[in-house]
Amino acid sequence: ETVIGRPQVLLNVFQKIRNKNALFPQPYGKNFYLLLDLLYDGFDAIYYLKDALFLLRKFKDKKLFVRVINPNNLKLLEKIKLFEKEESVELFITYTNEKEEFFMSEIMDRDIGLVMLSFNKFKEKGVAAKLHEMQKLIYLFGKESMQSLKEAIITKTNEEEIEEISSVAFFVAEALQIKLKFVDFNPKGEFEESKKVLEHLQTLSHVNNYPIAIEQAVQNPVRALKNKKRCLLFVPFLKNIAIDSLWSYFTKDINALLLQISNHPKLLIPIEH
Repeated sequence: ETVIGRPQVLLNVFQKIRNKNALFPQPYGKNFYLLLDLLYDGFDAIYYLKDALFLLRKFKDKKLFVRVINPNNLKLLEKIKLFEKEESVELFITYTNEKEEFFMSEIMDRDIGLVMLSFNKFKEKGVAAKLHEMQKLIYLFGKESMQSLKEAIITKTNEEEIEEISSVAFFVAEALQIKLKFVDFNPKGEFEESKKVLEHLQTLSHVNNYPIAIEQAVQNPVRALKNKKRCLLFVPFLKNIAIDSLWSYFTKDINALLLQISNHPKLLIPIEH
């Protein structure tokens, strides 16, 4: 039997496959971290907390550390404090102006593997770059709740990026018990170059014993993804990814364009190059 794909990538998958629930979000770290900046997140803070708890309960022996900054609403703060009663949740509130380095140091000290935050906070100057430097998984909230998701989607990028992110995609889709799908939307209908990617994904599907659906269509990829409902997007987290909305609309980088789809939550998986 022929195993297709880069040997080191497949070796990593075989080594990790034995205990999936205990694994995630390793090797990026063990625990979850939710950063709530009430200047941005006031209206959505409780919704973000509920989504973070929902994900936490899908995995074993993890902690959720919640850091609240800019607490400008006392009634909201009291509601947030109620979540301290939850098992495996630790809540911290910052009443003074702290530099960004403080939160980044906290992420490292608490063995954080997954950082959850809003896109507005993520695109603050220096935040994305620092998180990429630390090589952490990033969950960006969307308008759609994690609890409503029906599909997890890997989008056609280049072969190396898909190999880097696909093992995480399988783990998360299975944990959430939602359909995993690879979508190849190409305005020119050129699907031949996806052959190796499809072989790699089908190999991982056998290894993980979890199905992956394939959808190919002659469509604009961003427009087609915007029209989808209740889906989680897996996005390669590149060092130079365009975050600013003005510049991202002038780029052909599909990963940068995906960040601008506000409805869908996104899981950013760091890639070093």
